Amino acid sequence: MRVALCAGTTLGGSDALTKTTIALVAGRHLGALAPFAPYALVAVGAAGFLLQQRAYRAGELAAALPAALVAEPAAGSLLGLTVFQERFATHGPPGYAGSAWRWSPRWGGGRRLAAAPLVSAAALGSRRPATPRRHP
Repeated sequence: MRVALCAGTTLGGSDALTKTTIALVAGRHLGALAPFAPYALVAVGAAGFLLQQRAYRAGELAAALPAALVAEPAAGSLLGLTVFQERFATHGPPGYAGSAWRWSPRWGGGRRLAAAPLVSAAALGSRRPATPRRHP
């Protein structure tokens, strides 16, 4: 599950790099290739993808999938709040409760998807390499 959290956090970082790269391309066109952001986006995106695949193979999908699904937007939101000084459109405690309520389907949906019969059956038998079927 720790690898899945790292993967989600890394992919959340790619959200901030994507925003920076788009702003560079909109303002400079080909001059956007001079700063580090486009190259960092490719590197961080690839690292996040590899970490996510490792998380799915390292343990139970039922633990890795919800962790990655929640960590990615949480990290992206945190970077948006701190680096880009963005704000949530909440108005006091009811607004914060509404924000928490909107996050719950993401966590619950990930848990339900990971516990689906097809995923659970595949996870039980996936510890050995799949053998190709030969059709007569």
